[in-house]
Amino acid sequence: MLPSRHPPPIAVLFVEDNEDIRFTTRALWDETGLDVVACASAEEALAETDTRSFDMIITDISLPGLSGVELARLALERAPDTWVVFCSGYVFDCDLKSVGANVRSLQKPIEPEVFDALLAELRHSVAQRAMQAG
Repeated sequence: MLPSRHPPPIAVLFVEDNEDIRFTTRALWDETGLDVVACASAEEALAETDTRSFDMIITDISLPGLSGVELARLALERAPDTWVVFCSGYVFDCDLKSVGANVRSLQKPIEPEVFDALLAELRHSVAQRAMQAG
């Protein structure tokens, strides 16, 4: 059997405490071919990072318990190449590079063309990493 030329789907860990937003967003992203795991808290998300790797973590900043920023710092200690996207309904003014090299922020609601551009950048990064590894 010949190996597939299609790259594996982008693995996304989506962290959002609002159940309606989490459900709706996951359903939309599942339709784009992303491999999405959705969590309601940073603690639940960290448990997911113990079981598998993710190309990108998309997290709300304000979460019950650990914040999205604390989640990012802990997840990046484990997997520094992971991309992190902070989503918020307000402008996020943290120095993103102090959190990690592949950290971005998007304001809610996320515009589809902005998200598509981010995914294109991530897919390119994942392909480059695979070429270097293989």
